[in-house]
Amino acid sequence: EDCGKGGPCRYIYHCDNPDGNGRVLTTLLYLNPDWEEGHGGHLRIHPQDADGSNKRDFVDVAPLHDRFLIFYSDRRNPHEVRPSSALRYAVTTWYYDKEER
Repeated sequence: EDCGKGGPCRYIYHCDNPDGNGRVLTTLLYLNPDWEEGHGGHLRIHPQDADGSNKRDFVDVAPLHDRFLIFYSDRRNPHEVRPSSALRYAVTTWYYDKEER
């Protein structure tokens, strides 16, 4: 895939902390001033309980400029990035638990 070059790009379904790697919170800041709905690239979150039960409908979040997201990094928020047909910029930061890491 051509991630970062404006080609078709996506990130598969995953959790940022599936196994106790210390990540507690994931933050995303989107930097896409000219984003259009047709570009795709939505973050799709699949909310559920930490043990994988009580799954709920997914939520799609468009990568609009200056949109800031924060969510738990563990199994409560598995997510993916849907295919994008345009360059898509985001700053990602993880907040760690010193004891878990």
